[in-house]
Amino acid sequence: MMKFTRTESQNTSKMLRAAVNAGLEYELWNHRVGFGLLYTVRFWEYKTMHNITGSVNFHPPAGSPSREATPCSTTAAAPSVWA
Repeated sequence: MMKFTRTESQNTSKMLRAAVNAGLEYELWNHRVGFGLLYTVRFWEYKTMHNITGSVNFHPPAGSPSREATPCSTTAAAPSVWA
């Protein structure tokens, strides 16, 4: 039979980090160019990390052979900030 030994307890608690994402996109020129922003905030213990990401998306015109392909995207991210 198995024997168990009693040890001193270790108080360790862990949790998942909570995150909130908010984004928007604005399209111009008959839906050919889109500008977007993504705001992310992550909560960790008593700190929060904020991140803002911007993007520019180019869409081919309707009816073109390349319309089936994934649109081209350029993304620039601002540095993360701990508050």
